[in-house]
Amino acid sequence: MGNLNLDDVRGFFRELVDPNFYDFYWDYQSEDECDRDKLVRVFRKMVNLCLTLNHQADKVAKALKYENALELIGEVSSHYKDEGAALDAVRRFSNDVKHKSKLDQNFTARERSDMDRSPDGPDLPEWYFLDGSGVKVAVCNASVDAYLFWGKYFAGERALLKPKT
Repeated sequence: MGNLNLDDVRGFFRELVDPNFYDFYWDYQSEDECDRDKLVRVFRKMVNLCLTLNHQADKVAKALKYENALELIGEVSSHYKDEGAALDAVRRFSNDVKHKSKLDQNFTARERSDMDRSPDGPDLPEWYFLDGSGVKVAVCNASVDAYLFWGKYFAGERALLKPKT
């Protein structure tokens, strides 16, 4: 019999966030045509990833003695602006999915870029919401960036994020 250590922030990342990321990312970046089936499948996986990434922020906030994830994200943003923005986008999207929707959300397909696994191939799905200034926030990209932030944090590469004193 095994044990999943989901109370531990590293265990939660290892057992839930990491597999959810790979499940999402490989389907998102696949060579499959961006049709309705792929849109629905990737959206479902993205929602699952965002919910676990958001809960990851909640767990780390508690472990580092922050009042909540929003306060933690503010601290992340003060040291790592783009990664803090990604964490906040995931938080906002997750909360919009869990509660009565308030964000102006939409989806589209986008051309691949050099930042994608393969720059060639069919278009990729992308979900957006508009922030308070009317700027589009790409949820798929934010999910990837938030995941990479936590990976760097646990690898010791985001050492400026300290427990609240």
